[in-house]
This record gives sequence, C-alpha cells and structure tokens, in this order.
Amino acid sequence: MCAEPIKLDPEFQERADVFVVQGDPTHHGTLERLNAPKAKAIILLADADMEAADEKNALIALAVKHLEKIPGQEQDIHGVAELVNSDRQRHLKEAGVDEVISSQDYSSGILAQSALFRQMSEVYRQLLTYSDHTNEFYFYFIEPVY
Repeated sequence: MCAEPIKLDPEFQERADVFVVQGDPTHHGTLERLNAPKAKAIILLADADMEAADEKNALIALAVKHLEKIPGQEQDIHGVAELVNSDRQRHLKEAGVDEVISSQDYSSGILAQSALFRQMSEVYRQLLTYSDHTNEFYFYFIEPVY
C-alpha cells in the first residue's frame, strides 16, 4: 500500500501475485481494497519524512487485523513493517505485525561486520538480492586439518 504514486520494477509488474493498492492506508476504504485479490502479505514501509512513522504503521496494522475478521471474508495477512525507532518495536508487534524490520540496525551491523571481515558486504549483498534464481543457500563444511 502506498499513498504516493510509485513505479514498480518491471520484474514485479509482470507478476500476478504482486499488486499495489494506491491510496492513504490510514483510511478504511483503501484498506478494504486488500480484500478484492485476497492479500496474503502486506509490507508497511516507514514514512521517513514523518515524525511518527512507527505509530502510523501500528495504526495501519490494527486496521488490517480488523479487516481480517470481516465475516465471510476472513483471511490471514502476514504483516511486515519497517521500524524507525527501536523503542517502538513492541507497539508494532502488539498491533499485529508479524515481522518487524529495522533497516538501521541491519545497516550498522553490516558496516561493522564488513570492517572486521573483508568482503563481508558482498556476502550480505548476495543474501539480500532477490530474484527467482538467487534464493537458495548452500553450506560447505570443511574438515579441519590438524
């Protein structure tokens, strides 16, 4: 959901399982359009220009959880929200968000790990790059030689 017009990456435009609901997500009319295609997941991005971005996402999450319980239209929408202030993670979880992601926490961790271990940023880049061909993990165990 997005209040501002966005342009989807061409790869996502062709997918039948990805859609964007345009409009203000704090209005129930906008949220009710989630029921039309039976949304399975929702991503709540933080509005960086807003002082209360986490609070806005908590409000939206509460409204989505309410819509999940509409008689005859029951559904389970997996909610993922971006967190700005780590002190507010509990609020998002209590509002019904299933997963809370703090990009600031990850970015500082990636910077620190990359400073300690050369080329670690390349490992993170590969792990965080999505395509139909890059979502597999392979583990190689090497026996230590004594």
